[in-house]
Amino acid sequence: MRIIFPILTALFLLTCSPSGNTSFENQYGEQPAFESSHIAFLSNRTGNGDIYIIAMDGSGLERVTWSGESEYAPRWTKDGLVYASQTVDGEFLIKKYHRSLAEKVVCPNPAFQEVPEWSPDGRWMVFTQKETEGSNLYLANANGIPIRQLTKTKFEDKQPSFSPDGTKVVFTSNRSGDQDIWLLDLEKLSVRNLTDYPGQEGHPRWSPRGDKILFSRIENGNADLFSMNPDGTEVKNVTNSPANELTGAFSPDGKFIAYSSSDDGNQELFVANADGSHARQLTFDPAFDGDPVWVPAFFDTAKVKQLFKQL
Repeated sequence: MRIIFPILTALFLLTCSPSGNTSFENQYGEQPAFESSHIAFLSNRTGNGDIYIIAMDGSGLERVTWSGESEYAPRWTKDGLVYASQTVDGEFLIKKYHRSLAEKVVCPNPAFQEVPEWSPDGRWMVFTQKETEGSNLYLANANGIPIRQLTKTKFEDKQPSFSPDGTKVVFTSNRSGDQDIWLLDLEKLSVRNLTDYPGQEGHPRWSPRGDKILFSRIENGNADLFSMNPDGTEVKNVTNSPANELTGAFSPDGKFIAYSSSDDGNQELFVANADGSHARQLTFDPAFDGDPVWVPAFFDTAKVKQLFKQL
């Protein structure tokens, strides 16, 4: 079975070499420039999962993957691009391209069943492993080899997202009875409930500076995007619309958010100020458009298109 709408989690990796120790110190160095005007996103408008790029004013829409495989979850680091791919034979791959366009690597995924979340420095991944009862989070090295179990419950721990400094992971879990947002300290392996909300929440994502967490919450049968501080305080409804907002991402400077919404009855791409004001629709297509991520400013969009044409 081909994956068209996978569980959408982040990917950060530009090497397939084994990692060293398991210290979670901040080693990722310079981050992508805090300016951007383009958004990469997933769409199946051709009947297949592909990655597209669009400017935040809605101009310049262009398909940039043409391999015939299902490609999704595009993510960027200071060194290049990483995204997931599934072949027609069902083989799961991680494809990586260096920003110089000189390096192309395809790594099989031997250890996990869903798209993993990569640490900002590319040395570790956190993934969800289904157990006999429930699912837990595991840490793996850059080769996808599990080296540590991070959570151990009979509940559903999933949708992990690394903090920008790589020391914490925010994730969803129903261990309190409802699907809440939880925080895991990777050094202490301690967890705490950030939301304790009597409903369903999901898809948490950190802001690039680590000062906010964006997540979805269902209230009265409607899904909106909310933001909060990393300690669970100052929870605010960001989108507050009658439509259903599923996944979102802060821009690299933290001033805007891109997100998918069913405002027209189908998931389309929107952009708004970080507080949800001045929302505007970017895509108008009957197919699915979602999982937005911002293209770093140092990536010239013409070079991005050239990069994908190598596939």
